[in-house]
Amino acid sequence: MSFSIFVATQNWAHTSQIAAHSQPGVTSTNDWAKESAFRAGQADFEVFIADHQSAGRGRGANTWQDAAPGDLLLSSWSFQLNAPPQPVLAPALGLALYRAVLTSWPDLPLSLKAPNDLYLGERKLAGILLESVQQGERTRLIFGLGLNVFNKPDLPTATCLSEGLSLDRVTELGWNLFLDRLWLELVSALRETQARLTPNQCASLRYALNRNPNLTTPYDAVTPEGSLIVAGGGKIDWQTL
Repeated sequence: MSFSIFVATQNWAHTSQIAAHSQPGVTSTNDWAKESAFRAGQADFEVFIADHQSAGRGRGANTWQDAAPGDLLLSSWSFQLNAPPQPVLAPALGLALYRAVLTSWPDLPLSLKAPNDLYLGERKLAGILLESVQQGERTRLIFGLGLNVFNKPDLPTATCLSEGLSLDRVTELGWNLFLDRLWLELVSALRETQARLTPNQCASLRYALNRNPNLTTPYDAVTPEGSLIVAGGGKIDWQTL
């Protein structure tokens, strides 16, 4: 039997002593997190959780559709930074999500699709939206994450964890361990990533991207600046995707 991802994530944050804000419904958790930035008493790290988004956003003009309440993780993770975020944080944090899910459920056929999607097999499992807001010398990074767990949007390109795992393998304890791992991977990526990706991040990103079964031309490399080197010599800047 499934449990409510919305309620379980609130409970995890409370147990972990993480500043959390939750509402049954919002327009967009990223918009909510940005509107809440720089208020008095704000913690260095906070998480914003909703059970439904009426105007969830993806990259550019894309939208994020949700499904039944309690079945998806609709969240924004807000970090206080000491300096404006580097462009290479986008692939670094996508890799952090990939590592967290793969560590939690290691037998899933997971992959990345640049610039911001996590795939399970041939279909999309999760999407991220990275944004930042600045006030004077203060910067907050907003990591928006929508992850399909027990259900999925009514789209032929979408899937959910329960389609790759038996329901009894997505337990509340397992979910808590995943959130622990995700928080660790995100914090580690923020600490590790400077103006350039590390060699380990470059190699791991290339591996995760090339695992995507929908990819027609494999990548020969990911550069420290976040560019994709396509087999045959082409070069794609991650930021232009």
